[in-house]
Amino acid sequence: MTKKSDALLITWMDLNWDIYCDIIDSIVEIDRDNLMYELERQAARYAHYNGLLQVAKRELDRSKNELEQFIAKVRKEEFDSRTSKGLKVTDKYLESFVSSHPEFHTLQEKVNELTFKTGLVKSIAQALEQRKDTIVQLSVRDRAETNLYS
Repeated sequence: MTKKSDALLITWMDLNWDIYCDIIDSIVEIDRDNLMYELERQAARYAHYNGLLQVAKRELDRSKNELEQFIAKVRKEEFDSRTSKGLKVTDKYLESFVSSHPEFHTLQEKVNELTFKTGLVKSIAQALEQRKDTIVQLSVRDRAETNLYS
């Protein structure tokens, strides 16, 4: 791994509201005296965070799959246990049984946290798209002003 990929993965692991706000604040900073440089590095920044978004989506999907597998396993085990004893089993009972399991809450919280973090990374990627549009518009305006006063 490179230093950049390591830094991005650390950002992902540590991502919270404060870090998100710091990233967004850095995104909106544009050196108006060096718009070409800003435009040149924009593509790389966008690609990095779009890549990070794919990492986030992959982790979220894995977490959702883990939760679904847990639910299916616990439901089946409880269904088999109760039917072997001649007891009635309803979907409502199985849903309640699964949701009362401590591991269910742990896995559900993991899904919730990854959903939140994935949303933050998606917002960062969207902010970078808007940043590019802003840089392009500033560049066009500067060229028009240069042509006007030339």
